[in-house]
Amino acid sequence: MNLLIEIGNTQLKWAVSKGEKIVASFSQPLVENLCFSVLNQYVSNMDNIFVANVAGEQVAEKLQDWAIGNHLSSLNFIYTEKKHKDLINGYSDPSQLGVDRWLGLIGAWGRTATDFIVIDAGTAITVDYVLQGGQHQGGYIFPGFDLMKESLVQQTEACVLGTVDWLGMTMERGKDTSQGMVGGIMSLVVTFINSINTDGSQSEIFLTGGNASIIQKYCSQDCHVVPNLVFEGMTAYSMSNG
Repeated sequence: MNLLIEIGNTQLKWAVSKGEKIVASFSQPLVENLCFSVLNQYVSNMDNIFVANVAGEQVAEKLQDWAIGNHLSSLNFIYTEKKHKDLINGYSDPSQLGVDRWLGLIGAWGRTATDFIVIDAGTAITVDYVLQGGQHQGGYIFPGFDLMKESLVQQTEACVLGTVDWLGMTMERGKDTSQGMVGGIMSLVVTFINSINTDGSQSEIFLTGGNASIIQKYCSQDCHVVPNLVFEGMTAYSMSNG
């Protein structure tokens, strides 16, 4: 069995895989004084530990310290590659594509034999396009729901807007400033998502990330929500490199 660790911008996620199957997955907020002791109960009897980290070098060093403290021989940090089998990274500098995005593409690549799009709706929303033959066509990055909200609140004196239950919100025209901000943000995201495939293409769409269910609620096209898509990519990577 393998322990899979994904360190994102705001979440620590981990999963246990056995062969090609994800048998359990967990997550918690990424806090400033992060302690990895929550992972202690999962390290025994693990063949390998694979790590995808987009939170920076300091967090990676903390994880290394945790591994040393638990007498773990090594951590297998995953880095974005130029290609994985027939899946080809479309960036001119492959290392600039976040490893979480790359692993999401690997996960989707294992699920379909047609053109596909991966939408990862987390702190940022990323949209990546891949052709049937495996050529990554690049994509888009734009602020997620909360980043847009925080930007509006910080840059204006319009209102103070606390935590938003985005799944419970609507795109109706606001009758006050808070409603208007929330509806406007949701409309921007959903309008873009619903513009995908309007050129006649029939790409399969995969949604992942903490806010995937929000996008699915308003998406006018068939979308597959795959919460563990990055872990599926990590599992495929581990099968090739374990």
